[in-house]
Amino acid sequence: MIAKSLNIILDRPSGKYLTIAGLTLLSYSVFGYTYAGNPNVIQVLPFIRKIMDPALYPGDPYVDTLGSFPSLYPRLMAFLAQAVDLARLHLLLHIALKYLLLWTAYHLAEFLFARRATSWLACFLFALSPQVHLLSILGDEPMFKTALYQTSMSGPFLLLGILWHLKERYRSAFALVAGLYYINPLTANFILVLFAAAGFDHWRKAKWGWGVFVLLWLPWLLWYLSLKNPFGGPTNDFLTALRLWDPSHYFPSAWPLEKWLRLSTMGALLGFFLAQGFAHCRKANNIKLFCRAMVIMWSCAFIFGEIFPVIPVIRLQLFRSDIFLVAFGLIFGADFLRRLAADARLQSLAAAGLIVVALVELSPPYYGLMIMPILIARAWTRSRSLILGLTLSALAVILCDALGESPAVTKTLIALLLLTLFAFSVLAAETKKYATAARAMILVFLIPCALNARVIIHRIKFLDFDHKNTKQMDWDELQLWANNNAPPGAVFLTPPGAHGFRVLSLRSPYIEWIDGAAMHWAPGFEKEWLQRLAQADFMMTIGLSRVSDDIPIEAVIVEGRSEQPAIYENETFSVLKNY
Repeated sequence: MIAKSLNIILDRPSGKYLTIAGLTLLSYSVFGYTYAGNPNVIQVLPFIRKIMDPALYPGDPYVDTLGSFPSLYPRLMAFLAQAVDLARLHLLLHIALKYLLLWTAYHLAEFLFARRATSWLACFLFALSPQVHLLSILGDEPMFKTALYQTSMSGPFLLLGILWHLKERYRSAFALVAGLYYINPLTANFILVLFAAAGFDHWRKAKWGWGVFVLLWLPWLLWYLSLKNPFGGPTNDFLTALRLWDPSHYFPSAWPLEKWLRLSTMGALLGFFLAQGFAHCRKANNIKLFCRAMVIMWSCAFIFGEIFPVIPVIRLQLFRSDIFLVAFGLIFGADFLRRLAADARLQSLAAAGLIVVALVELSPPYYGLMIMPILIARAWTRSRSLILGLTLSALAVILCDALGESPAVTKTLIALLLLTLFAFSVLAAETKKYATAARAMILVFLIPCALNARVIIHRIKFLDFDHKNTKQMDWDELQLWANNNAPPGAVFLTPPGAHGFRVLSLRSPYIEWIDGAAMHWAPGFEKEWLQRLAQADFMMTIGLSRVSDDIPIEAVIVEGRSEQPAIYENETFSVLKNY
């Protein structure tokens, strides 16, 4: 009865749209939404504000890098903000784009595998995958983060471009890629490389698409070449500063153990899905060419980042092209899950349960370590795979606990519960002849909801999708005070660990750690950044009474209460006048 009702709903066009809307809400219920506290928004929002009001942030060296920012995204948002409040605009666009992302994932899976169950599983995995919304496996920047900025805006259109290219709608696909250069040239570079890799086999069909691309891309290129970098170009400190600021996009030698664990586990899992799915996939040769292109980009990133450093190549952030590995891996994983569910055997559905949990796991890849031995054993011998897989999984549990990953006992009990649920599903299907695949899909939907029940209930009950702790709320209150009480040109010395002071205060900090991002689009800024960081550290160390007169600082923000008179204070911060 449940399976029949589900089929009736999903067969209707309105049912499909409403279901995608429901998955969109579920995704927000798990991952939430951020605005003023998100690092990526913090980087670009001052540019939007500056365009809207040129009097803001006078003499701020970070905001001055707007002149060499290679995206029209800030200008587009400033234009749209004339009609809608900026914060509300970000939220509305983020909702619409997330819906488009899930809709496109559904249709891409439908085209590749022509199975409705695969399409819905892919849509479901995209809605709940941390690799899509929080942290990718190589470059760390996901396709669609929990906040709106240029990468999030481009994410759904990257998938749509892939779909159109596979459908041989080359003019539309290449026109879309050309348009993406105006929003986020970084990710547009990645998809263009994929198209080039697949284009050798379809040159005659795709040549008009390339013509459309060049025609629409040239105005952006001419505009980009006209941009003036106020800092001249990279200095000898560029690579040092980049490693210091954030090595996650560029330098594998500096990646922490946790990232290598995530990469080895999730990378192997997604690669396994791809290898298992090529035989069942339409346009498999195109996907293989896309994968080879990604491997080439990652190889270039490693060679020209670690072995023979080449700054222009490093600035391309080629490891971030792993967003396509995640996208293809999840879609192929969805079809693998469909085949497991259709298998209607205990070991298959048990494996399916663990796969789902591994793909939606928010913490380090505990379940990923459990499922890989099962999949390997299953491929080795189907008759003994469950016993061997569970034995190896026990070793994975011990390994995870030894690495200090969080509560092994609780997670093991949850894993056993999942195995029991899937076993019950199989027995019910075999004895009462219910539709095994449909029942398994219902369980697939319920498992992540159960695992994240506390988060989902809290967000929906309190509408707390942008959760902030006391320190973050106090930081926002301080900024609002500065907005209302400090002169427009005031400069504040902020605590070393704080960031985003410009967002709500509309006032400049002397320097923030996150400002180092500007060296990507304004090489040479790293010299100013390093110098100001050193000065800020010195000023915080020696005390306010000895701040130099030639450093224009209106006030100093410190954490906690101060012995000196404060012009503003809350539970977390104090603002001290610089006399």
